[in-house]
Formats: sequence, C-alpha cells, structure tokens
Amino acid sequence: MNATALKKAEPMASDDDVMVYEPDFSLKKKIGKDININELLRPELLQRAQYVVDHSRPDFIASMKDDVKTIQSLLVSLEETSWDAKVLELFMHLVMQVKGRAGIFDLPLASEIARKLYVFCEDDYRARADHMLVIRKHVEGLAVIINQNIQGDGGKIGQDLLKSLEILAEKLKEKRR
Repeated sequence: MNATALKKAEPMASDDDVMVYEPDFSLKKKIGKDININELLRPELLQRAQYVVDHSRPDFIASMKDDVKTIQSLLVSLEETSWDAKVLELFMHLVMQVKGRAGIFDLPLASEIARKLYVFCEDDYRARADHMLVIRKHVEGLAVIINQNIQGDGGKIGQDLLKSLEILAEKLKEKRR
C-alpha cells in the first residue's frame, strides 16, 4: 500500500471493521531523531508505569462505574429525543472511554461489548424500537460486567453473552437486506 493510500482513514473492505491510518510520527519529531526508543522504555520506567496502572485500578473502576451510569442516563435521553445527534455523540464518546479503560484494566469482555456497541451505533443504528433493544442490551451487559468487576473474557457466560449480542445485531442487519 502506498503512502497516499494511507493518508485517508478508509475501511480496507466494506465488510471489515479494520481502518488504516497514516502513521503519526509527531512524538518522534518532538523527542528528536537521535533518541533511541530503548532508552525511553527502560525496564525501570516500564515497572514504574505498571505500578501506577496497578495502583490506580480502583479509581478507574469507580470512574467506569460512573461512566456506565451516565451512559444509562444518556440512553434514556436518547430514547426520549429520538436520538438527538449531540446526545448520541456524548453517548458514543463515553462508550469509547469505557472501552479503552476496560481494555487497560483487564476487562476485555467489557471492552469488546463497548466496541460492538459503538460500531452498532455508528454503522447500523436506526431510530426504531428493535434497534433500541440492541443498544439497551449492550448497555445492560456492559453495566453488569463493570459493576461486578468481571475480569478476563467472562468464561462461557461471557462468550455466550457476546454471541447473543452478535446474533441480536445480525438479525437487524438481515431485516434491512
């Protein structure tokens, strides 16, 4: 792929969720060309960073719980306003914040559900009751996982939950065809 093709953020194929972006070298420009990445990523710096992440986990989990409550409130607002664009934008922003934090703090199931929720809202949502059901079920699953602090992939129950959310979303896609 040539550099011109990388400049635009476009899907690689219409069925893929993968986006290709041009690499961002601004950090390299800021720190200088003569700096070796190994100097920046010394084991003691990485250990200190890991320590900070590990010890800030309770604060971030509490913050994610608050974000999920806000997402639930925004969901109600979205239903009442027929998905007002500004409310939807805030809703999706918080969903992505939860996705990122969940990924950092060993909640990959929550991260994946938040990702699927975001993609559904962005690509497939229509202001209809059956579509709202898909959104609501994703938010409910996210709330349970975050509030119960379910780590890892959630085991069989977690995988069944993901599968059922996928099936629900797929049924709506099939209706549109």
